[in-house]
Amino acid sequence: MATDNSIFGNDGTLFGDAYMQDGRIFFDGDGDYVIIGAPASLRFYTSDFRIECDFATTADGSLVNRWNADDGTISLGITNGTMHVQVDNTGPGDFEFHGSTVVNDGQLHHTVLSRVGQRICLTVDSNTDLDTVLTYLESTDAYTDWWVGAFYNPQYGISEFYTGSISDVKIWSVPYVPQLVIQVEDQSGRLMWPPHPCADTYDIEAADDPDGPFTIVSATTDTTVIDPLGVNTRRFYHIVPRN
Repeated sequence: MATDNSIFGNDGTLFGDAYMQDGRIFFDGDGDYVIIGAPASLRFYTSDFRIECDFATTADGSLVNRWNADDGTISLGITNGTMHVQVDNTGPGDFEFHGSTVVNDGQLHHTVLSRVGQRICLTVDSNTDLDTVLTYLESTDAYTDWWVGAFYNPQYGISEFYTGSISDVKIWSVPYVPQLVIQVEDQSGRLMWPPHPCADTYDIEAADDPDGPFTIVSATTDTTVIDPLGVNTRRFYHIVPRN
């Protein structure tokens, strides 16, 4: 079993020769895959979403996907050595994109796919690999299972078997999980964070306790700010990207 470390308990079931080692799932490309299931919280509809994972491979294959006959398919994988993204809306058409970063080099990579409104963003190792705006926004609703390591279409069967390792798979019904920043060292109130490719602005939420409550203290287009109330004291922050 691939254990979900979040509070939601969406564990994955391993099939074929897929196995866990040191927190990573290994696939041999010959009938291996993981099925997570179809939790209602991950149907998305028209809401924003975020899918991410770590992976290492020397071949093409499917990383994370969900197929649906009436559209609603979301697929993240590797084709011709670069990232491949498919987003099928329950509308008059589908969207399919290819990145440019070579990722089948056997090295460990981290990729993040986000939809914020009509904007689709893909990063590889924190660098923007794709940033585009959809011509319309429809629901990506689907009742079908999420798969890792292979692509499933009941009409054609299982395909795009993955060879290599995948770890830290995260499927969120929000585009970005707030980053917790703890000011402990110099208590200067100075905050810095890496830019998020889908963000135009950032809400800064602050609290005097790590468990909150957090309240918005400012909004900015910069990735470096100074909170006057954080000088010479210990405060806790969420940095929340907005589009």
